[in-house]
Amino acid sequence: RSKWERSEDDGVIVTSTDRDGTTSEFDAVVVNQKKGRVTEVWESKTTISPTTVMDAAAKKVKALRSLLREEGSVLLYRGGTAEMKFDSKGSRFRFGLFGRDVQYPEKAAAQLRTLVCQELLNWDVSAVMHAVKTGEVELDPANIVERLEKMRSLLRTMDDFSIKVIVSRGHPVCPHIK
Repeated sequence: RSKWERSEDDGVIVTSTDRDGTTSEFDAVVVNQKKGRVTEVWESKTTISPTTVMDAAAKKVKALRSLLREEGSVLLYRGGTAEMKFDSKGSRFRFGLFGRDVQYPEKAAAQLRTLVCQELLNWDVSAVMHAVKTGEVELDPANIVERLEKMRSLLRTMDDFSIKVIVSRGHPVCPHIK
């Protein structure tokens, strides 16, 4: 089915406040029906890459954290309703990333260089002028290392979440299904 088609199993998360730019679509939501609570949220990608990890950490987890902290957030779905909140016992909420493949290291490194280039050209006027004159953007390897440190730092701030990454050519829940 296409990403934009709806099914009977789709649900809607209802909140009482403005999301302030933190709205997000979640590919899968796991509900513990005994507790009546959402226990996991999953993002699904064809290939896991630095960009997919950063996007998930910066956007999806930000929106999810906002929902979990808000009083009264619920998931409405065909099977009923489920609360959206952190477990009061202090256990971490599971955020998962499922992919069928991991990006090759060479492509991942190229992607990081591209991200650093974009950031540099967004704020450094002299880099833009140099690029216009020469057709080249000069990158300091330290900038790429800095970008990796930002990724690491962002992932470390997610201590209220249990992060799980699954890479499999099979079904995310039943690996024997192709």
